[in-house]
Amino acid sequence: MNAMLTKRKTKIVLLFIICFANLTVLIIPQTPLTTIGTDDIMDERKSPYTIKSANNDTDAPVIMFIQPNINITTITGKFYEIIVNIADDNPPLPGNVSIEISNSTMSLFNASMIKGVEWFFIWDNMTSYPNYIIYFFKVTAKDSSVNENIGMSGVMYIYMAIYSSNSPEILFVMLYIIMVSVLFACILVYFNKKSAKLSLSRQ
Repeated sequence: MNAMLTKRKTKIVLLFIICFANLTVLIIPQTPLTTIGTDDIMDERKSPYTIKSANNDTDAPVIMFIQPNINITTITGKFYEIIVNIADDNPPLPGNVSIEISNSTMSLFNASMIKGVEWFFIWDNMTSYPNYIIYFFKVTAKDSSVNENIGMSGVMYIYMAIYSSNSPEILFVMLYIIMVSVLFACILVYFNKKSAKLSLSRQ
């Protein structure tokens, strides 16, 4: 009798466990494996860490002069275009590239470069500065990475020899020579006439 009761209790317990398990499966929703994989990938693409690692550039911009491309380039025009190539995984944004122009004694000015096919700056007031001297160019660029790495070019220098700017000077010199010559001629004529009068008065 006891054995039969024990078997009956065991069956009841097993039946209860099976019913509870089935009920649990019905109540708890299951997410398909494919959906989990897609969500994980999308979350990874949207995560700030991934974006940061893509811009976590530690290399400074590399700056190379295209024009002038050699030192002691002679500039004879009234304006000159300075052109540089800037290589970086995160290129500089407008306003983050500047050029410094100086002479042998002092820095003259800094100016922002413009982004076209390459970065450029047009020095269009060259005649405002002394002629027949050497000028130095140096470019600084800050990239667009989160680290904002700063790169600096080497120094490139040119020789300014704007021939057309000398025209007023040459004209002034020529007028000066003519005036001196005319004055000298007038003095000679004056003394010749005076000498002639003295000769006549002695006769």
